[in-house]
Amino acid sequence: MSPLFISRRDALLAITSLFGLIFLTYARVWHADFIWDDDIHVTLNPCITGSKGVLDIWTSSEARICPLTLTTFWLEYQIWGLNPLAFHLVNVAMHALNAVLLWRVLLGLGVRGAWFGAALWALHPVQVETVAWITELKNTQSGCFFLVTLLAFIRWRKQGRGYGLVILGSVLAMASKSSTVVLPLVLGLCWWWLDGRWSWRNSLRLLPIAVLSILTALLSIWTQVVEGGITDEWHLTTPERLITAGKVVWAYLGTLAKPYPLMFIYPRWELHAEDWGSYIPSAAVLLMAGLLWWWRARWRAGFMAFALFVVLLLPVLGLVDHFFLRYSFVGDHFQYLASMAPLALAAAGMAVLTARWRRWATSVCGTLLLAVLGLLSWHHSRLFENSFVLWRHTLANNPKCWIACSNLSYEFMQKGDLANAMMHVRRALALNPRDIASLLSFGSLLDQVSQTDEAVETTRQALDLYERNPQGHNQMGMLLLNQGKVDEAIGHFRRCVELGANGVLPRIMLGSALLQKGRVDDAVSELRQVLAIRPESGLTHANLCLAFLQKHQIEEALHHGGLAVRHEPDLALAYNLLGNALAEAGRVDEAQARFQQAVDRDPSLVAVRFNLARLLLAHGQTMMALEHFEVASQLLPGNEVIASAYAWLLATSPKEGVRNPQRALEVIEACPEAVRGASAACLRSHAAALAASSRFQEALLVCEQAISLLGETPSAVSPTGITLAGFSLRGMASDVETLVSLKLEREQYRQGKALLAP
Repeated sequence: MSPLFISRRDALLAITSLFGLIFLTYARVWHADFIWDDDIHVTLNPCITGSKGVLDIWTSSEARICPLTLTTFWLEYQIWGLNPLAFHLVNVAMHALNAVLLWRVLLGLGVRGAWFGAALWALHPVQVETVAWITELKNTQSGCFFLVTLLAFIRWRKQGRGYGLVILGSVLAMASKSSTVVLPLVLGLCWWWLDGRWSWRNSLRLLPIAVLSILTALLSIWTQVVEGGITDEWHLTTPERLITAGKVVWAYLGTLAKPYPLMFIYPRWELHAEDWGSYIPSAAVLLMAGLLWWWRARWRAGFMAFALFVVLLLPVLGLVDHFFLRYSFVGDHFQYLASMAPLALAAAGMAVLTARWRRWATSVCGTLLLAVLGLLSWHHSRLFENSFVLWRHTLANNPKCWIACSNLSYEFMQKGDLANAMMHVRRALALNPRDIASLLSFGSLLDQVSQTDEAVETTRQALDLYERNPQGHNQMGMLLLNQGKVDEAIGHFRRCVELGANGVLPRIMLGSALLQKGRVDDAVSELRQVLAIRPESGLTHANLCLAFLQKHQIEEALHHGGLAVRHEPDLALAYNLLGNALAEAGRVDEAQARFQQAVDRDPSLVAVRFNLARLLLAHGQTMMALEHFEVASQLLPGNEVIASAYAWLLATSPKEGVRNPQRALEVIEACPEAVRGASAACLRSHAAALAASSRFQEALLVCEQAISLLGETPSAVSPTGITLAGFSLRGMASDVETLVSLKLEREQYRQGKALLAP
């Protein structure tokens, strides 16, 4: 009877034990989060969570090297959203399924100790990187179809039917990850193993799969070039490729024999093509292959395992460019399939050596070995709990790993630890001055410590290195917007959108910038496109609320303001803008409630404090208004809008406890616009403060400045305004309606950083 056919009871026991051991080993992974590259492949992938979809995965460079895997991610997202537990469970389950399939393949190939070989492979610590990393569903899914193809091939060779399944399995494997393009060579080796010889006629039957492999390889190279993945930064010369190939083979065999210390990014080797000693590892690979072939009659299994190992590593030996070469020449996940061969050989060898032992002794030794490997994998899986833990461990073991420094800087930035973030990003740039991600992080940090010009220059350096970087254009747009360079910011936001930036924020910021420029209709058009993609975007509805306020379409403003607070209940900006719309509609009590909700959510939002103070003041709640004016002036000292309104109140109020001429002078004289005499509103408040302090001559001079600045006749000014004839120096209080002029209203909306910061 064929070894493929075993009793149902034994098969069930073998499958259950493999699944149980694997799920127990990877129990820690259930609590792990998304980590590095999971954003590119899942959480921020426009084809998974954004405006694109499955069609783009299969018809554009978004396919990357794994369109079928991305389709699986898309399906998972539709079912359970961005729940990392579900993604991890799928990956662990897929790995367990692969262990079962490997057991069946080894049985089909007649390998001794098949179950033990499958368990040895499944529990080995080098597999942790694949199983615990959501992105590497590429490995587990392609591995599943790879093993199904081998199983179908074995059945076809033994039973003469099922070749269509071999073709289908090959297609699905290569669509899941392009590194399986070596399948024709693997099938050829399996054919040689099963028949004991090789006929060149066999090549004709493998030709369809070979053609498919060539097309897949070309597509893989194209997608990486389109992404900007292959550059001179990590391009290798031909001699360097030869050196690397040999070193990679022995490095992977070394980690299989001694899985310690394992790390996420291994040190990148220095290559010296002029040193003949550098070629020894490659020569040793060729020598080993030659000797095993020469002795194939006696060491047939050894040749088969070594040949399969090298063939499965071909895509990652450095003979062709791939993105990971910029970080390291090796990575544990690259030998996920290749490690099957030597570990199966090891299991078969142990089965032969222990054949004469007592059965209980063999079981004890095997159990102990699997237990040790399982414990090592369980321990190693803790590193994948989150990005912070992963990068700290990487840097501790590989101090020159610039990508670890760069990503750890980002993690510290997320925690608000700017000092450590700055230290690590400087270290990253010292190790690799041309790293675009580090330059952008450095620019962002410089902006946060108010070194805006330096931030712009650093971001520009990143764009000079790679102009097609959407993140760089988005960051540049933000920086320029905060500098008031709205036109330039619009250009960068638009370029970011053109490059297909992940997420909708760049388009929202483009709409925000257009609003600040007064191009309200263009802004509305951009923002409506965001809603077509993500109708639940509260920030988009908030911006539309502001746009319709500017267009004086109050009902539309109220509609979008209401949707903003519904979809983003913690967004203080949304409550502020809805409050403005309600105030415009005359619904004062509701407006006050919304402003208070905004303050509760973000006490530091200046615009909310100012709006609430004005509303309270207009309805006679002067003491409460005073409190909010004071907080606003402390949060944004020297602001023209706040200073002029607050100083006017302090200087002119008739109420005890409110009127404070000295504080009025402090507030207004801290305003650059008042000092320069560039704002009529500030001059008006300054004059009032001087008059309230009995400094009448100075007050008259400031009034004259204001009149000169306005260029209007005294009769054209408000009754409580700044005319010499009708200006009562001792009784200026009262007319709250002229507290903020139309000019000041416009200034309020121009404070984009306060109003529109996401």
